[in-house]
Amino acid sequence: MPERRFHKLVLDSIRYALSLLASEDLRYPSVVVTGGAGLLLAEPSLSEVYSTGDVNLLLEFPTDVDEIFLTLTELERKRPDEIFTIATKGVAELAPLKRKELLPVDFVCPAEPQIRELFQYVRRNAKDMLAELSIDSQPVRVYLARPEDAILCKLAVGRKKDLVGLRQLVPKLKELKRLDWVYLHKLAKRFDLGKEVKLLEET
Repeated sequence: MPERRFHKLVLDSIRYALSLLASEDLRYPSVVVTGGAGLLLAEPSLSEVYSTGDVNLLLEFPTDVDEIFLTLTELERKRPDEIFTIATKGVAELAPLKRKELLPVDFVCPAEPQIRELFQYVRRNAKDMLAELSIDSQPVRVYLARPEDAILCKLAVGRKKDLVGLRQLVPKLKELKRLDWVYLHKLAKRFDLGKEVKLLEET
């Protein structure tokens, strides 16, 4: 998918999800894109080897996931033909039903203390602003997680699909010389992911 089109797709999906929350008076002044969408936005040439089916947004507190899920559940009750929502551990997912051109949006904040600490660090460390959206006449800044930080989040969660995705992504990022391995190893040590990063570097 061309870079500009994917960029628009991500922002349109975020705008839709946040507008639904705002319609129930639930607002966030900023969000951080991570996961596969974040990596593709940071390095569009990764689309040669990888695609994603959702947009991950980092939240600051685990209770935010619960609050969002309750809000989305109420919205789903009111508009059953418009959205579908589901909660898994540390994630509230919103899937648009009428808007097939949009991606599902996952609101993410793991409850496990060590993983949560990493995700909170990644959120604070996101300095690259992707866009400023207007949601219900209020500004919302959309930031992009560092590629290294997004990779660490995937390693920390450790789902099979995330690890498979990293095996596709990392060789391409190495080829492009787009990863700061010194930074990765330093942060991996801090969050007890040294072994995982070492294996990844050997991919």
